[in-house]
Amino acid sequence: MKNTKQLLNKRLYAFVCAAMAVCMILSACGGGGGGAPAAGDGESVAAATTTAVATTTAAATTTAATTTAATTAAAAEKPIEMTFLAMHSIYIEDFYTNKFTLWMEEQTGFHVNWESIPSQGWEEKFALVLAGGDYPDVFYGLYISADKEVQYGAVENIIIPLNDYLVDCPNINAAFDSNPLYRGAVTNYDGKIYAIPYISDCAHCNASWKMWINTYFLDQLGLDTPKTTDEFYDVLKAFRDNDPNGNGQADEIPMATALDNWQGQMDTYLLNAFIPTSFGYRNPMTGIMRDGEKMVATFMQDDFKEGVRYVAKLFQEGLIMADSMSMNLDQLIPLAENESVPIVGAVPSGGSVCFSTMGSERYRQFDAIAPLKGPKGLQAAATRITMPGSGIFAITKVCKHPELAIKFADVSYSYEGTMRLRRGVPGVDWKDAEPGDIGIDGKPATWIEITPWQQTDPQNQSFVQEFAYFEPASMRLGQKTDPDLDLYSEDGLSALLERFTSDLYEMYRRPEIVVPTLRLLPEEVSEFATVITELESYITTTVAQFYTGELDIDGYWDTYINRLNELGIQRLLERNEKAYARQYLGK
Repeated sequence: MKNTKQLLNKRLYAFVCAAMAVCMILSACGGGGGGAPAAGDGESVAAATTTAVATTTAAATTTAATTTAATTAAAAEKPIEMTFLAMHSIYIEDFYTNKFTLWMEEQTGFHVNWESIPSQGWEEKFALVLAGGDYPDVFYGLYISADKEVQYGAVENIIIPLNDYLVDCPNINAAFDSNPLYRGAVTNYDGKIYAIPYISDCAHCNASWKMWINTYFLDQLGLDTPKTTDEFYDVLKAFRDNDPNGNGQADEIPMATALDNWQGQMDTYLLNAFIPTSFGYRNPMTGIMRDGEKMVATFMQDDFKEGVRYVAKLFQEGLIMADSMSMNLDQLIPLAENESVPIVGAVPSGGSVCFSTMGSERYRQFDAIAPLKGPKGLQAAATRITMPGSGIFAITKVCKHPELAIKFADVSYSYEGTMRLRRGVPGVDWKDAEPGDIGIDGKPATWIEITPWQQTDPQNQSFVQEFAYFEPASMRLGQKTDPDLDLYSEDGLSALLERFTSDLYEMYRRPEIVVPTLRLLPEEVSEFATVITELESYITTTVAQFYTGELDIDGYWDTYINRLNELGIQRLLERNEKAYARQYLGK
C-alpha cells in the first residue's frame, strides 16, 4: 500500500509539476538561450493578463471570418499544401486527423503535410535536418532558443524574419501588446522577430516558492501561524522539542526538502525575508536583479549575507534536516507520508502535492503560509513573471506562402484557437460557462470542462500544450469550479494553489526587480559561458559551506566577494545592463 501511494504521488508530481512548469519551458521559466528567466517590470502583471483576455477575446470574434475570407480566394484556385516539421508528441494520436489540425485547415485555407522527429534526442535529429538542407515550410513545436533564432535567422538565413507578416496578425499583436515586455522579449538584437513563442501565464507559478506547514502540529501545540522569521524559528524549535505528534519520541523533523522538489530549494523562501529575489541566487543569471536600468547581484549584498546567516542558524541547530541538501523526493515522500504519526513540520515547495499524496491525511495537514517578515520589515515573495517561451513557430526560406503560413500561428493565438489547441472541441471537450458560474479565482467563470484535461494518454481532440498559443492566467482561472469543492481533493488542486497564491503571496511579489528575458549577441553568449558556469559553481559551493558552518560567514565574506569579482561578476552585470538597454529601452 505504501509503495502504491508513492507511485501515485510520483505520477501526480509529474503531472502537476509539468503543468506548473509549462510557462517555464523551461528556460527555466523564461525563453531562451543565455537570457535571464521570465521577468517583469513595475507594471501589474494581473492588469496585463486581464487586458490580454479582453483584447484577445475581442480579436478572436473576427478570427475565423477574417482569416477564412483572406485565404479562401487563394485556396479556391488550387489547394495549397505546406509541410510542417514537428516533434513527435505522445499526446497526439495522429497529426493529420487530429481535430485541431482539421479545424485549423478550415481557418487558414491550406493543408498541412506533417513530418515529425522523435522527442528523445530531438536536438541532434533537428541538427541533421538543418545540415541536410531539405527544409519544411515551417518548424513547429521545436523550442528554438533565442541564440538559435539568431543562428538560424540572422546568420544562416534558414528561417525568415516575420515582422512584415505580423502586420496582418491581430491575435498575435494583441498578445504581444498585452504586456509591455512581450514584444521586446521576442525581438532579436537586429530588430527582427524570427519565431513565434508560446505564452502560458500560470498565476501560482509566478509566486511558487511557498512554505507548507503542518497545521496539525500547530494545533497540537497551540501555536499561531508564524508571520516573522523569529516566529518561524520558534515554531520549528517547538516542533523539534515539544513532541507535537504525541508519541513520546523525539522523531519530529522540523523542516525538510529534497533536491528535486519543485521550487523547494531549502533557502529561497526564507531569504526573501531579507532580500527580494527571483528564482534564486545559485545561477548568477537568476541571481541578478534589476534596480531601474542597473543590475544588482543579489548574492553579493549585505542583506543576502544576513539571510544566509539566518538559514545557517536553522540548519546548524537541526531545525532543517541535514539531508535536505542531498536527498530526493523518493526519500522525502515517505517521511511526509509517515503512516503511524506525522513527523515532518514544514516543507518549502511549489505545491504540497509534490511531496505528499493528494487527498491523504498527511496531505490535508499541510497549508501554505505567507512570506515571512524579516528583521527589517521586508516581506517579499520570490518572484517570476510570465514571459514568452522558446520559439515554437518559425517559417523557413523555402516557404512559398509565408503570408498564409503565419495565419496558423495567429489563429492559434485567438481565444478559440488556444482553447481548441489546449482543451479540444467546443461542445465536446469544453463549453462556455453559464451566468452565475464561478471560476477558480472566484470571479465569473468563462468556460466549463467536459472532458478532463490530461497529458499522459494519446488522444486526437487537441494538441494539448506543446505548440504556439496564448493562454493568459485569466483563461486558466476562468474554468468553472464548484464553490463547495474540496480543495484537498484531486479536483481541487488548481483552486487550492490559486487560492493560496492570491490570498497569501500575490501582494508580496516584486516583478519590478526581475530581469526580463535577454537576447544576447553571439559574442556575448560565447564570452560569458564559462564565466557563468564558474560563478554558479562557486556561489553554490560557498553558500552551502556557510550553511553547514564549514566556512565562517563573517570571516570569509570578503574573500567570497573578492573571488566573485575575480571570476567576472562585474563584467557580467555590465553585459546584462547593455543587453537590457538595447532590447527594452532602445539604447
